[in-house]
Amino acid sequence: MRITELLGKKIILFDGAMGTMLQSAGLSGGELSEAYNIENPETVRAIHRAYLEAGSDVVTTNTLGANSLHLRGSSYSPSRVIEAGIGNCKAAVADAGKGFVALDIGPSGKLVDMTDDFDFDDAYELFREQIVAGTEAGADLILFETFTDVVELKAGVLAAKEHSDLPVFCSLTFSENGRTLTGSDPVTVVRMFQDMGIAAIGINCSLGPAETLPLIEEMTAVSKIPVLAQPNAGLPHAENGTTSYDVSESDFALHAERILEAGAAAVGGCCGTTPAYISELSARLRAAGDEEKVRRFPALQTGFLSERIASSCPTACAVVKSVALDGRTRIVGGRINPTGRREIEEALSSGDYARLTKEAVKQSKAGADIVDVNAGSPNIDEEEALSRLVRKISLKGNIPLMIDCKDPRRAERALRYCRGKAIINSVTGERASMDAVFPIAAKYGTAVVALAMDEKGVPASAEERLSILEKLLSEAAKYGIGKDRIIVDMLALSLKTAPGAARETLRAVTAAGERYGVKTILGADNISFGLPERGSVTSAFLSMAVYAGLDAAITDPTVAEYKDAVKSAESIMGGDPGV
Repeated sequence: MRITELLGKKIILFDGAMGTMLQSAGLSGGELSEAYNIENPETVRAIHRAYLEAGSDVVTTNTLGANSLHLRGSSYSPSRVIEAGIGNCKAAVADAGKGFVALDIGPSGKLVDMTDDFDFDDAYELFREQIVAGTEAGADLILFETFTDVVELKAGVLAAKEHSDLPVFCSLTFSENGRTLTGSDPVTVVRMFQDMGIAAIGINCSLGPAETLPLIEEMTAVSKIPVLAQPNAGLPHAENGTTSYDVSESDFALHAERILEAGAAAVGGCCGTTPAYISELSARLRAAGDEEKVRRFPALQTGFLSERIASSCPTACAVVKSVALDGRTRIVGGRINPTGRREIEEALSSGDYARLTKEAVKQSKAGADIVDVNAGSPNIDEEEALSRLVRKISLKGNIPLMIDCKDPRRAERALRYCRGKAIINSVTGERASMDAVFPIAAKYGTAVVALAMDEKGVPASAEERLSILEKLLSEAAKYGIGKDRIIVDMLALSLKTAPGAARETLRAVTAAGERYGVKTILGADNISFGLPERGSVTSAFLSMAVYAGLDAAITDPTVAEYKDAVKSAESIMGGDPGV
């Protein structure tokens, strides 16, 4: 049985701290804790057995720092340490007659792309080595824990997906301000990873159970996947030259139960916790009574996650924030596009990414919720330019991106190096396009802009465009991509070349939302291409599109009348309470 089969059916108990227990067993400050797997295996096995006897369903390998950076200078390789660590866990599981073995992977200790000697590919390779070793040694699941940087965790998750079929659990560490070290909030963390095919997302370390509770509540309010919590035994403090924790076993269990009542599906302990903490928590859950009483925990209730799936919507994530198409009409800045913009093409050709990054920041400050990035030009190496540009802009940390590229392979490379989760723009109803783009969206957990066109081009009528939308939704579902990750573009055509098409576009926008519950987007500026007084025409169209139910408009946010048209129409339609 895989552990994923138990999620949602019972509360899964993880173990507690390994470091705390090793220190009690004699580990000194200068020793390499991971070496105990090889040099003192019975000590490690005894700790695992104690947690299993206390009630843990999962024991975590003593391999938090078993990577090539942390082990540099020792006589042990990551694969040897991991093989020994998993062997110790499996021996304890065999003795106890129960339990799952989690390959424990911690952060590298470096921040990705912040120095010249450690980039995304370096992080990926670091984790790939651990994942391959752990998978071959027989782990039951992969646990990324104590991560403080979503970019590094993204590298780890991709390495796991590309080199293992084991379930992946992800746990991050938050400070008392409710953010990770690199500034991510709990909602952004959930939105960034929940569609990447992982089994659970959660929080461990740093905070005690009382401080962890409100952050778990933020996660469970939006998460479509199970949530994990492994808090410390309180906030750490120095006492007689050692680190101590001030939450007792009974208080820890009480707060952990409240975390479960907030919707968590799995709990355990981190620094300062021992088998006694897990035993107290296990006893408290058993004392909850019969099965009916235990089912009071939201994560065990039928429909708990499906409610969040039903209310979910497309998102784009930067490191420090995320933007959802959640009822407000979002503005997507469309100025970084070399088509018809000589200054953008020149900057791309010369590699002036600083100038282009300033352009992205300018649009964000002008009111763009998301910035569209396009590097498509015959005079530019699009693959190299797009990936470098996306990486440079996303280093700013607070600008969610949309990657605009006709070549799926080039789009994937940019998506991989984006320091967040970008939206893919775009896929069409053409078979080749769907076959190429949907697997990428599934792998990276992204939303995708779906153009209402196919091999025959852009249909004239709204109904024909909706028919293509049905085909796109059906095909996306085969890859596990729900309508909450589809943003349909019903295509705004120039009035100069298609005078009657705008009405059909607006009809299709309304029907897409009302009939299919799908979010909509339009390249609004296209409507006035080739016309005089473009500003007036585009502004009028934007107002009408908002009235029709448009969720996002690709336009120039630095043009005040465009932004004003969107915001005014939104207020008139009741989308901006309090105006």
